[in-house]
Amino acid sequence: MSTSAAAHRDNAHRTSDTVRLGALLVAVVGIAIAATSAGFTNDAWFSADASSASVSLQGRVSGTADFADADDGTVAIAVPSSVFANMVPGEQRSVDLDLRNASSVGLSITENTTATGPLVDTDSGTAIALAGTPTTMAQGQEDTVTLTITAGDWDDALQNQAADANAVTLEFTGTPIADSAAAGN
Repeated sequence: MSTSAAAHRDNAHRTSDTVRLGALLVAVVGIAIAATSAGFTNDAWFSADASSASVSLQGRVSGTADFADADDGTVAIAVPSSVFANMVPGEQRSVDLDLRNASSVGLSITENTTATGPLVDTDSGTAIALAGTPTTMAQGQEDTVTLTITAGDWDDALQNQAADANAVTLEFTGTPIADSAAAGN
């Protein structure tokens, strides 16, 4: 049995050496493959810049020279007082107002009309109407909106009303429209 045990020990030792040698070769080959494949890679880098849109809705009374920004919360574009001066009951007058989208994107347009004073409030029977307000405006687009005031059936108590006590204020708001085509969607 001693011969057999010695032979078995030699075989076990050889097998153990073979396993160790095999593991070492696998490790060396794996490192070599990893080093080789790392040399066969390439990268693709991307960079993108982003900016915000400029929003500028401008206006003017038709027939005047220049468009103006009127976005500071005050009445920056005044309709000449002569347009609606000395109105009589039932009279109708109009004025054209130009809007221009000077933004870098399209705009969605909303309007708000405020009337203050006894000649133009709802109790006086005066009608205030806007016609032609666009719902959207493309970049650079110009449109004309017509403001019409039809005097009510005013009674004698409304004679001699001062212009500064009766005002109609128009507010047009431009909200940017997302340009999904430019974004690649």
